[in-house]
Amino acid sequence: MKKVWLLPILHVFFACLAFFSGYIIVVSKNLADPLLPYISDGGAFPPESAIFGEFLNIAAFLMAIVSYIRYQQLEVFYDSNKINNTFTKFNTALLFTGWLSSLGMSVVANFQEFSVPSMHAFGALLSFVGGLTYLGGQIILTAFKKPKLVPNWMFLLRTILTAISIIALIFHLITQFTFAFVKKNNDGSYPEWSGVTGIERYPTSSPFYLRHLITTIAEWVLVMSLEIHFLSFSYEMRDFEAKLIAVEYIGEVIDGGDRFDVRTNKIIRRRSEILNTGTISSLRVLDNFSFEK
Repeated sequence: MKKVWLLPILHVFFACLAFFSGYIIVVSKNLADPLLPYISDGGAFPPESAIFGEFLNIAAFLMAIVSYIRYQQLEVFYDSNKINNTFTKFNTALLFTGWLSSLGMSVVANFQEFSVPSMHAFGALLSFVGGLTYLGGQIILTAFKKPKLVPNWMFLLRTILTAISIIALIFHLITQFTFAFVKKNNDGSYPEWSGVTGIERYPTSSPFYLRHLITTIAEWVLVMSLEIHFLSFSYEMRDFEAKLIAVEYIGEVIDGGDRFDVRTNKIIRRRSEILNTGTISSLRVLDNFSFEK
């Protein structure tokens, strides 16, 4: 495959399709406020959950592929097997981290937030933390390597995106699990919170409105900064190609009673010499071959 740089773009394309199609549907059906629902609210209920899940599963699959190509890219560019075994181990660890993040994304797609909330939350945490660890690790892995795989401006951009992601994740977790930014009562106590039973909607007068808004904004900023960072991998992938898995048939083919070796297209045994033609000795798929008689 010559245009491997398209794969990060396709991942971001399908991820954004999932995010924004879900957002548009739930807002248009008046199930959520335009400013601003959680990303997962767009996939909470059918039929939008099916659309959200389908696109996000495709994005997760593409992310897993890109993570592997990125791993091989660094191995080839730095020839680390001959230079630095520590580099290879770190690179391999990041590969599995990227796969864990893509797994988390798939879990989010398949376990809706109100149907199986514990699994959905686990998938979101795995996707967010795993993705941030993976992308931050990529910066650390290549920071001091020579020659540079990308120019300094790209390295700086990725560093800024990682910093934004970290800050957004901190704000998201703090506001998600604490009463930060919740307006207190006149006596200094916090208002009673009834918990979450559906898509959260608060009027502007609610003491929980600001907290909810900061939580959702932080989530969107976190996700989009991670996606832009992942998209940037297409920059250096322009100079690389990937070879798809090659399939070779090593058996024999019988045609018209004659037995052929498909690798050489030569007759092995004539029909008159074959007492028992038997069956083809392999079930592997032959891509293209021709016979010479």
